[in-house]
Amino acid sequence: MLENFGYRADVAGDGRTALSALAQADYDLVLMDCQLPDLDGYEATRLIRSPESPVRNHDIPVIAMTAHAMAGDREKCLASGMNDYISKPIDSALLERAVERWTGASRQACGVMPKTAQVPVPVPSALEFNEEDLLERLSGNEILAQRIVSRFLEGMPQQLDALAEAVNRYDSMAARQGAHAIKGAAANVGGQQMSQLAAQLEKLGRDGDLSPAADVLRQLQGSFARTRTPMEEFCRSVLNG
Repeated sequence: MLENFGYRADVAGDGRTALSALAQADYDLVLMDCQLPDLDGYEATRLIRSPESPVRNHDIPVIAMTAHAMAGDREKCLASGMNDYISKPIDSALLERAVERWTGASRQACGVMPKTAQVPVPVPSALEFNEEDLLERLSGNEILAQRIVSRFLEGMPQQLDALAEAVNRYDSMAARQGAHAIKGAAANVGGQQMSQLAAQLEKLGRDGDLSPAADVLRQLQGSFARTRTPMEEFCRSVLNG
């Protein structure tokens, strides 16, 4: 999305890497995932604001990007020193306005930092890939949607494998982090059922009770298997004009 708006984006996979990048180069903006591994987005922002940290610009605008949408989340983000808040799945128009609001006319550079079990109620198959929702959030840009969906399809098998390994090891923290990433990625591409199932696994990891996780994981894997076909058909239809 950022590239489509005309910005250049650098990606940091965790909070410490982001701080290192901000200490070495000047950026116009940080898009901060609140659920970063190692050093979360809240603490990373507090360190950015600290005059004792090595970052070059302690006043750099920081926009929170989080899959949470609960009352009080915005206040928590602002209390940590962030300037603004965008919830996932990301709406491209809202993102563009937020970036423009905090960077002014500058489009030279944009620093980006990479966010009790219940048996799921069956949902309509349309929720496995909500093409209309995806295109609406991308202002009807089918080419951009195709790129995003293609990257999702390429990366999701590895993410699911890593999540399965965490569940098999009974590693609650790794399971929570992996499920959180899948939840946001699936929501961003219109994979609503996958996102809902990943949210259940994230909660199990947060609660430290992975005993029901294997069953939910199987449902998540099955949802992805069903999601692939319509997503692949969508990508082919866009590429074929």
